[in-house]
Amino acid sequence: MDLYIACSLLNSLELYLLDIRDKFDEFLEKAKSFTDICESESTSEPRNRRRSVKLTRFEGESEHTQFTGDEKLKIEIFYPIIDSLCSNLKTRKTAYETVNDNFKFFTALPNMTYEGIKECCEKLARKYDQDISAENLISECLHYKHYLRDTRKNEELFIPDLYLLKLIKSDHRSTMSQSRLNHLSLMSIESDLLKSIDFDELISNFAAKKSRKKVF
Repeated sequence: MDLYIACSLLNSLELYLLDIRDKFDEFLEKAKSFTDICESESTSEPRNRRRSVKLTRFEGESEHTQFTGDEKLKIEIFYPIIDSLCSNLKTRKTAYETVNDNFKFFTALPNMTYEGIKECCEKLARKYDQDISAENLISECLHYKHYLRDTRKNEELFIPDLYLLKLIKSDHRSTMSQSRLNHLSLMSIESDLLKSIDFDELISNFAAKKSRKKVF
């Protein structure tokens, strides 16, 4: 899935959870209707709950806090579950958004200015300084910008649309080594030359050496 879409879905899910946090009464009524159980003493009778505090010599006993069963369910179970979900979801969303912020400019290349591309490429190169050269990346992005303008016109772009190697390294080849990927990429680039070569003899020799069957 495209990172931009993933971030949007996670953000909408977080907003949904925050929205249902205020709808406890609605969910409670639905739950009661499912079980056909009317409000009973276990859910409506006020309960005395002593607030746990540390007393000093000048303090008297703490006041008693009264909760109904419904309030106890909301405060001790419903709210903690929703808040825990939101907290964990925000952590994951932040991680996705960080990666998306680094790479999302690729989808806007056709409409970006030179200065905008230069700034984004330098930012990405600083983050991955061992793998990316800012100068080379800027040059390639400027070239790719015009390629996209010519081939994609006004179509909306997503990151998967830009995968140049997706036909070579597909989901079924996810464990491919770098060496094999390099060789297959070279074969794809030089496909015209490759199609003009006769490999029958080479295939026969390879099969003869690798064959495990004995000739009787």
